Amino acid sequence: MLKKALFSLFALLVTGGALLLGATFIHGQYYLNLQHQQLVRMTDNVNAELRLVSKQFSLFGSEHRYHLQMPEEEQATPVASSPLEFVNSAVYWPHKVEITTELVAPAAWQSQLDNERLPIQAITEVNFLGEINGEVMMDNWLIEDPMLGVVQFQPALMSYQGGAEALLLDLNWDGFSINGLAGEARLAGLRLEVDAVPLGGGFYTGSSNLFITSLDASDDTMQLSLKDFAVENGLTEQADRLEQRINLGWQAISINPGMGLYHSAQSHLKMSVSGLDKGAWMNAKNASQQAELSAEDAQQLLLALLQKGLAIDINALKLNLQDANLTAQLHLKLPPNELTEFSQLPLLKEELTGDGKLVVDHRLLQLLPIPPDFIQQMVALGYIGFDETTEQYRTEAELQQGQLHLNGQALPL
Repeated sequence: MLKKALFSLFALLVTGGALLLGATFIHGQYYLNLQHQQLVRMTDNVNAELRLVSKQFSLFGSEHRYHLQMPEEEQATPVASSPLEFVNSAVYWPHKVEITTELVAPAAWQSQLDNERLPIQAITEVNFLGEINGEVMMDNWLIEDPMLGVVQFQPALMSYQGGAEALLLDLNWDGFSINGLAGEARLAGLRLEVDAVPLGGGFYTGSSNLFITSLDASDDTMQLSLKDFAVENGLTEQADRLEQRINLGWQAISINPGMGLYHSAQSHLKMSVSGLDKGAWMNAKNASQQAELSAEDAQQLLLALLQKGLAIDINALKLNLQDANLTAQLHLKLPPNELTEFSQLPLLKEELTGDGKLVVDHRLLQLLPIPPDFIQQMVALGYIGFDETTEQYRTEAELQQGQLHLNGQALPL
């Protein structure tokens, strides 16, 4: 009786262990196949070719080796013309899968490195609930490329996590520098932040922010310096409406030493589009990804977007060229409507309301391709005012019931 009980217990343990190992292996293969499908979709979008060149399996892991070939027009150097090779090494556990992704160094670089793998590594963990956590780590390293010259990569750290509820990504990269035949380039202080929540159908609400402290490039004829580049983009959901917010800022300096030319520019934009119908917006985003979209379908999508009304607010627009300034504000509002035919779209002109302000330095208008006679005529008619003390042109706009007024003067539309 005791032998039978021990044999039954042993058989139960073996069966349970086999099931656990089998489930672990299936779980690991499922996420590797899912990752493969995502890679294929991503490369299809950039017309690159992804090829799985080898597979190796063990009881608790596997290794997949890929080749990624970029389009011919982007193969400007020996590094770019050879396929990008990377390896996914997976280790299976009963409760998670750990995938390590490593890049294989191009042939022109391998003799300068300790092994064939580049000193950059991504480690991703996926648990049985489908939740993803991972990190990308890169050390400081330097190589010499036949075309690019001396290339130095500086440390980078990226963390990411996601699942059914949210996607979080945080990248910090000190940057890189290149000094070769084509000139010099240096990137410093790249930061990317993404905080997104699934909206459905592959769309997300949330925010994404991109910052670059500086980007400097030069060759024999030109020097360019881009500073404090920042793009802040947010999409929020309020019941069945959406609000898109965009903040953009940058400043740049370019110099042509041979011709003695110096140009400076900087800009800032703070804009929002609110009141968008969520369903119509998602349909429009989905349709925009299709290869072909008829004019009739595009017209119906536009009408659907406008039917519940919207508001466009440019709360700040600033432009500086050669130390001459432009500042502006604009607010437009469209109430809900029942238009069903695209031919009725001009009727919305009567429903639009809005206001705006514009201040432009006289020196800036001289830099823009605007005929001086046109500006003088607008001043003479009272649509634009000129302040001789500050040498600025100013105007205030108001739109009501289809009629536009500039500085209080009606302007025919």
